[in-house]
Amino acid sequence: MDKIEIRDLECFCHHGMLKEETALGQKFLVSVTLYTDTRRAGLNDDLTFSVDYAEVSHFVYDMMKNTEYKLVEAVAERIAREVLLRYRILNAIEVRIKKPWAPILLPMDTVALSIKREWVQVYVGIGSNIGNRRKYIDDAFAGIRNDRYCRKAYMSKIIETKPYGYEDQDKFLIDIGGESTRPGHTQISDEEEIERVVPVIRRIKERFEIPVSIDTYKSSVAKAALEAGADLLNDIWGFLYDEEMAVLASAHDAAVCLMHNREAAVYDELVPDVIKDLERCLAIAEKHGVKREKIILDPGIGFGKTYEQNLEIMNHLEQICVIFRSLKRKWDNRRYSVPHSCDNSIHNAILLLSAR
Repeated sequence: MDKIEIRDLECFCHHGMLKEETALGQKFLVSVTLYTDTRRAGLNDDLTFSVDYAEVSHFVYDMMKNTEYKLVEAVAERIAREVLLRYRILNAIEVRIKKPWAPILLPMDTVALSIKREWVQVYVGIGSNIGNRRKYIDDAFAGIRNDRYCRKAYMSKIIETKPYGYEDQDKFLIDIGGESTRPGHTQISDEEEIERVVPVIRRIKERFEIPVSIDTYKSSVAKAALEAGADLLNDIWGFLYDEEMAVLASAHDAAVCLMHNREAAVYDELVPDVIKDLERCLAIAEKHGVKREKIILDPGIGFGKTYEQNLEIMNHLEQICVIFRSLKRKWDNRRYSVPHSCDNSIHNAILLLSAR
């Protein structure tokens, strides 16, 4: 891949963790490498088929000067993202930021950060099984195509399959998540997660009368999602990571799904330990006034458990259901009902806790 390099663009800015850095400012040297195919521009001697490096230089310089960040990592991410979005002809970008005046109080030449970001090709499956199915699929594709984070979009032919199971599916819920929660995932910032999910939630709520769930364990993201119209908080840590989630749920009278999870798959007795952990989640919900009928419990198949432990949980779902059916909570001494559909499904089991 051809590349265009801008080296050591000098900027005097106020980025930094220390108050002296933000008050006094310091010198930064920014290098940007732009990856694109320059062959057509070279053969035609035409800049419209390439990138104006002078324009890019001024664009980067203005971003460095006009916004203050604590971390050079944040500066680099913004430069990479905005340049890729502005100049769609680019395939990738490298950003290198030097900080020669870094307050280390030791002899050194510079501190530098380098990142590389690029467009990636993904395949998305879209399906619809209610109403005007073709229109919904076309609308979804149009939304993807017009999203600023999508450079090109192509649709394959639509394949229609026979209905499976119940055909009357007029009520369902859409779960929106902005951060992968697979094992070994990389945590993103609250700001980036909000930027990913809020526009989607707003667009769905504007166009459809359906409940929307926000898949997050961070209260700041949950707050933004609820304000955008989300109806349910789907927390993979069951309020144990961020207790403020329960405060938000209570304040917004939102439904919640509290999932069982652990940092490591270490248990004394698997099923009893899972139940005890879920009881802790319920206690937090109780403390902050989350209504009983708003709570969903999820035993967390695939989270904080080995393959064998997942199977054991699936094989003891009925036991878990029975235990929760007879739980006596501090809320009152009434019994709680659970669905009779606690079977050995390969899907995550959800235990509904509702007052009779």
